[in-house]
Amino acid sequence: MPTFGFSAYLKLLSLNEKPRGTAIRGRVAGGKGGYDFHRSMKRGASRFLGEEASLDEILQSLTSIKRAPERSSASQALKRLATWRAANPGS
Repeated sequence: MPTFGFSAYLKLLSLNEKPRGTAIRGRVAGGKGGYDFHRSMKRGASRFLGEEASLDEILQSLTSIKRAPERSSASQALKRLATWRAANPGS
């Protein structure tokens, strides 16, 4: 069951019958796709923790990210993960 905010509920009430049905179906179906800002960071973290690649290799691969904020965020997150991992060894 989808959750509705008050403003979303009022919007549904204000729509005509056919657009209302379309909007409700869209809500029930849920979000499809969208851009995942953190996808590169999650993939890099998985590769790093799975020891598939070194931190330097992963950071080098981040240079292909076109958006500077995304690239910076992923780089900072992976560096922080490496610091945490060094302080918390284990399987």
